[in-house]
Amino acid sequence: MAERLFRAIGRPELIEDPRYATNAGRVRHAEELDAIIGAFIGERTQAENVAYFEREEVTIGPIYDIAQIVQDPHVLERELIADYPDSDMGAFPMHTSCRASPRRRARSARRARARRAQPGAPR
Repeated sequence: MAERLFRAIGRPELIEDPRYATNAGRVRHAEELDAIIGAFIGERTQAENVAYFEREEVTIGPIYDIAQIVQDPHVLERELIADYPDSDMGAFPMHTSCRASPRRRARSARRARARRAQPGAPR
């Protein structure tokens, strides 16, 4: 995967660099590699980076903020966020527990989606 990454960022010479030839070497020189890779990534938006690296078949994943998590298609489809009751706030979104019944998770997730769909609701 490192070779594919180095090629994708336009730095194929790093493949032959003895410092980065092994995983142990890459770990020892992580700060240097972070700067090199970070410079490439910093020139693009998150969406551009994800699309680019997917095209190049480099395994990556975006780092989300909270708003992005609750709007992610994967999270929504699997109903991973649900409203839970709170005596002070009424309800708050929280990662669903795998111990909750499917019916309860579905009901809570539907309520969470409906709340987020309201105009002015936090995203």
